[in-house]
Amino acid sequence: MNKLASMALALTALVAAQTAMPATRVGAPAASVSRPSQPDAPLHGDITRVDSAAGVIVIGRQTFAIGPPMLALLDKRPHATGLLSLGALEPGMQVRFRTVMDGQTTRIVELWVMHDAPKAE
Repeated sequence: MNKLASMALALTALVAAQTAMPATRVGAPAASVSRPSQPDAPLHGDITRVDSAAGVIVIGRQTFAIGPPMLALLDKRPHATGLLSLGALEPGMQVRFRTVMDGQTTRIVELWVMHDAPKAE
């Protein structure tokens, strides 16, 4: 047998041996994975209260720590004006956000403003 034929035979045997091995599932079962805690699934809601001096924002009924240096604040409104500041946030704005645990508190690290607060008429 020449070298090429023996290498082809060895490669074929290796592939056959690997495909004959039983498949095993690695990691947690899909049912136990919580979607909201995954970083690719941001949370959303309406701002209820903002206190930039205290570094606190309330979205819905949950209170979060907010502020520099761990905050990316982006304007994603239909008529966006660019980057926002904490002072521009107001109750009623619709937002999407991502959080991380910072000790005992939950801190918002990314906040997208999706819509302005409804205007009173």
